[in-house]
Amino acid sequence: MNPIGRRTREFYDRYSYDFETSEHASMQLEGSLLGEAVRRVREDDFVLDAGCGTGLATRLLRRHTPARQVFGLDLSRGSLSRNRTLPGTSLVQGDILNLPIASDAMALVVSRGVIMTTGDPEGAFRELVRVTRPGGTFFVRVYNADNVYRHVY
Repeated sequence: MNPIGRRTREFYDRYSYDFETSEHASMQLEGSLLGEAVRRVREDDFVLDAGCGTGLATRLLRRHTPARQVFGLDLSRGSLSRNRTLPGTSLVQGDILNLPIASDAMALVVSRGVIMTTGDPEGAFRELVRVTRPGGTFFVRVYNADNVYRHVY
């Protein structure tokens, strides 16, 4: 693991928390590209929340899709330990730079505010695309230049 990834994991192991309220998260589905992607998920599909933290988006994806399974993956064991799962969700500790997922497995891959924390955003992007099936959807959100976290990463 690179030094940025190691520092990121150590920080979230110690200080993980929900960054957004449930109200804020659900607002992101209304009239948004993420909402459109969520509405296209079918019953036999698999969904990945890459960099799930304490699971806010994982739970949102589970509640709003008929997917067979929603996976939440995070580098931080501390964050995962604070995650509240729902039936039909699984949590995995793992690194976005080396996903423990077969190629082309996921109908929807969501990564919100994560890839720039890896030390290798291009590698993270490639790995997330690798696990997205042909015809599937890959939704990524990154911080803009005005975000307070830009100074950290």
